[in-house]
Amino acid sequence: MTKSRYRRGRRRGLHSGTLALLLLLMGAFLVSCVAGSNALWIRGLFGLDVGSYLAEPTEREVPTDGDTAAMLCDKVDILLAGSIELPSFRNTSQLLEHYRDALLNDLLRDNYGLYTGNAALLAEVAERLPGASLSTLIPAADLANAVKLHFGNELGSHKSGSVYAYLKGARIYTTALDPWEASVEILVERIEETAHTYRMIFRLRDGEEISGEYLACFVKREDGSVYFRSLQSN
Repeated sequence: MTKSRYRRGRRRGLHSGTLALLLLLMGAFLVSCVAGSNALWIRGLFGLDVGSYLAEPTEREVPTDGDTAAMLCDKVDILLAGSIELPSFRNTSQLLEHYRDALLNDLLRDNYGLYTGNAALLAEVAERLPGASLSTLIPAADLANAVKLHFGNELGSHKSGSVYAYLKGARIYTTALDPWEASVEILVERIEETAHTYRMIFRLRDGEEISGEYLACFVKREDGSVYFRSLQSN
C-alpha cells in the first residue's frame, strides 16, 4: 500500500513539473511574441484597448488617394445612412446599438438578389414560421459574419433595429423597405500608419453641409486586411 501511494505521488509530481515547464515555455514564447513587431494575434487575444491603439506613435503618413485610403473608406461607407452625424463607438455593443440597421442595410444593398425572393430561404422560414408572409430575408449568421469581418469581434446577441426586424424563431432579419443608398461623401484629410493600425481623420459632406472631424482607428491583420476598431469625433 505504501509503494502504491508513493507511485501515485510521483505521477502527480511529474504532471505538476511538466505543467510548470509548459507554462514557463508558453510564457517565454508569449513575451517574445509581444516584443516582436508581428504580434497582432496576441494583441487581439488579450483585447488591447482602444486607448493603447490610439497611443501608438505614427510611423508614416499614407496617401489619401491610394489603395489603403480606398480600403478604409469602404469600411466607413458601411456605417453611412444619409447623415453626416456618426455616433462614436469603442466596442461591439456600442457599434450595434448605433449601427445594426446600417450593417444589415449594407448586406442587403450588396446582396439584394440573394436575400430577396430566395426560394430556399423562403421555404426554410415557412417551415419555422407557418403563415408568415415575407420577401426579404437576411440570415442572422450573415450579420454575425459581417461583424467579425469588418469589426473584428463576435456578435453577442441578435435583436430588432428601427428598420430591420429580427425573427428569433427563424433566426433571420427582415424589412419591408428597399436598401438605401447614402449620398454622403467621405473627405479624407489624413491617414497615419502605426505599427498595428491605420488612423484616418476625415469629414463627411452632404451637399453644402460638412461635418466636423472624425477619427477612425483600424487594426491591421496579418493578411493585409483591416478591421474597424473605433470611431470618435476628433
